[in-house]
Amino acid sequence: MRIRSVLLLGGVALSLGGCMGDRLDHLGKPPSMSPLENPQDDPSYHAVSLPMPVQPPAQPQTASLWQSGARAFFKDQRASKVGDIMTVVINIDESAKIDNTTTRSRDNGETAGIPHFFGLETAVGGIMPDGFDPNKLIDMSSTSNSTGAGKVDRKEKIELQVAAIIVDQLPNGNFIIAGKQ
Repeated sequence: MRIRSVLLLGGVALSLGGCMGDRLDHLGKPPSMSPLENPQDDPSYHAVSLPMPVQPPAQPQTASLWQSGARAFFKDQRASKVGDIMTVVINIDESAKIDNTTTRSRDNGETAGIPHFFGLETAVGGIMPDGFDPNKLIDMSSTSNSTGAGKVDRKEKIELQVAAIIVDQLPNGNFIIAGKQ
């Protein structure tokens, strides 16, 4: 009996050790990150091409420091050409509410007797008090009620920042970016 329990505990320890083996290697270390890759190097890469109207070239304003279409008087520091790095901020704010109520009720009743039990019912009747009926020797009843209520109120808010690279620009000026974490 002792050998069986030792073998059982050993088997459980080995199976749990196999599940946790590579997880314990990462304790106390920063998470590993995927290397940055150029998506255009992938043989299956296809640039996105959408039919867009051609934008007329901007006409320079003579005798003016301000150019039409310029976003700032001085140099615009935002990413503006293929190869520039930008930060993409992803905000996820979601919630869910679930209410559930369950009610169950059940009543049972059962009567059993031994009217002819090898003639012993008359012998038992002599011992029992007056009013003994062998047809109603056992009388059982049960009642059960069950009520349950559940409520889930989940709220989740995630803010994530991912570095991305501009890999292409559409004719309308929109960028195609690639980034992963």
